[in-house]
Amino acid sequence: DLGRLCGGGAHLRNLRRTAVGSFTAEQAMAPDVVELLSLPQAMRDYPHMTIDLAAAALVGNGRVLERERAGFVGDGPWAVIGPEGNLLAMYEASSVTLAKPAVVVA
Repeated sequence: DLGRLCGGGAHLRNLRRTAVGSFTAEQAMAPDVVELLSLPQAMRDYPHMTIDLAAAALVGNGRVLERERAGFVGDGPWAVIGPEGNLLAMYEASSVTLAKPAVVVA
């Protein structure tokens, strides 16, 4: 398709993905022996922030947060980690100053 869109021909015989983010082919396992990652490990390529217990209650209720005050750096999305090291939510920018939960983990 790419070759056609560029006005030329193209051919692909084999394609092998060697990595997706920090996950490499060397770390891959067969489906019958797979070991599940914890949610924080699975989201390790995303910027993350660890919050205290009071903020965790707000995040657990799906509160929209002020980005600067809450400590969100960059454009997101962000993994929000609780004080015990568990993934609480994934947040995304909803405006220049606010971040909203995309997913809250029960």
